[in-house]
Amino acid sequence: MEIVALRAITSGEEITVPYLDPALPLQTRQSALRANYGFNCMCPLCTFQQTLGPVVPLPSDSKNIRAVEDSLCEYVTSHILQLDPYGIPPSAAETSPGSGIPSELFCLLNADYLPSLSETFSRSSHEGNYEIALASGRTLLAFYAAIYPRNYPQIGENQD
Repeated sequence: MEIVALRAITSGEEITVPYLDPALPLQTRQSALRANYGFNCMCPLCTFQQTLGPVVPLPSDSKNIRAVEDSLCEYVTSHILQLDPYGIPPSAAETSPGSGIPSELFCLLNADYLPSLSETFSRSSHEGNYEIALASGRTLLAFYAAIYPRNYPQIGENQD
């Protein structure tokens, strides 16, 4: 395996190499880690998701799903990416992936949601339905920003 640093690393700085994609459902991640590496992960994201218990189902209609997705984008914009200059900064407890996510967004952790959203984004962007591609891409980025650690390459916060 080759590991490439995306920025200068200072002496003594902790480096994390993920074993798998943090956006995978909790049970999928835990099963893979047990089977392949023989351990149960207790990282902040896994610990947070274990406290949730079973994930509530997604809303049944597209209008309500869109409302939850809009709430996710608003939450990420003001509390994680801090693009709202008047937004309340996250507390130290909310700096771990997943922590601080409002409970009404937990349904987005449903195992079927992310693959469906990714497929919608991919299909609509390739087929030229750019309005849907933009909306689903924005939601996908917000989902990644909420779940991935801040230095994870998919969300682009690894650059100086």
